[in-house]
Amino acid sequence: MLVRYLAIWKLHGASKIAAGGSNVRIAELDDPRIVATITEDPEQYFFHIDRSRALGILMLTGVSMAGDKGVLQTRLAAKVGELKADRTKEASAGVFLVFEGETEIPDPEFLVRHGTDEFSVCATAKDSLEVDAVFRPFMRATLAALGLCLPGEADRGIERIGLITYLVDHDTENPIYEPKHTFGDRISSAPGALTEDFVARVGEIIPAIINDDVLVRPTSLMATSFDQAMGPLQSFIAVWSALEIFVNATFKATYESRWFDIMEEGAPTAAKPIFERLKEVMSDKYRVADKFLIVASVLDADAATPDADEFRKLKRIRDDLLHGLQVPARLPTEAIQRLLLKYMRLHIDTQIHQSKLGGGLNT
Repeated sequence: MLVRYLAIWKLHGASKIAAGGSNVRIAELDDPRIVATITEDPEQYFFHIDRSRALGILMLTGVSMAGDKGVLQTRLAAKVGELKADRTKEASAGVFLVFEGETEIPDPEFLVRHGTDEFSVCATAKDSLEVDAVFRPFMRATLAALGLCLPGEADRGIERIGLITYLVDHDTENPIYEPKHTFGDRISSAPGALTEDFVARVGEIIPAIINDDVLVRPTSLMATSFDQAMGPLQSFIAVWSALEIFVNATFKATYESRWFDIMEEGAPTAAKPIFERLKEVMSDKYRVADKFLIVASVLDADAATPDADEFRKLKRIRDDLLHGLQVPARLPTEAIQRLLLKYMRLHIDTQIHQSKLGGGLNT
């Protein structure tokens, strides 16, 4: 059975799209089928979210889905109007990221199902509509790419304001809602404009993230740290974990060998055999701060020393937190994000450049 997925996110770091239109498709994937669009007009995407939420509210207040269909439609229209009005009161200009996905799942076991000429409402066996995991890698990559491409001091906060997963009837193509799977929240304001260059850059970075196994976990955790639904401690832990995983993974996959290449290039020919011995001796001796310094030295030699000092300072805060010692009243989540964003951008740019030289990225 066909299942459709829709998620709407508020981007706190942008207020408008300066890229030629209020709706711009920035990326898509064919398997599973999902499209990412940035828009200044999220209302056009709320139809199914509002109707499903309204149905859920009506059911909680005792309105029967199996009763008089005329009464149901009247009550439903009124409740949808209320939801729209409430959202309008809190809405302001801004930019929103919309994910629209669809995939096939085995026909679910319907425990309850009631319908009208336009839609059905159901209850299914546990987890039958839990399909967001299918789309999660693409969504996390897109959210991470947006964070990477925003200007240095821009707010990278994101806030999910709408979510729905619904089935599509085989015969009528009507939506089949399961109201427990809906979500709605407020809309808030944001600064900054998204240019055509920004959109192009995001579109370039998304496949670079998806196609690099080393980046999957750190970009997912980084995107989690942007989510305004996370508490300060959760965001701090997520972004520190992202930074540490990024450093360990890229060091092992790329920068340890590059570091030795750089050292060998400057060494006399007679001394080069010693580097094999150094690799063997050092293979399990690096601390994470050592690895960061090497990664930073390869990617930005001029700033490696101050950035390594910042890394060690942030790590001390993380260690104090881990061991139950005193930590700052305000956790330095944004400082870690800045460090991670900088070196993730540099790493991705290097990978994109090398990929283009070797024949291009696969999308």
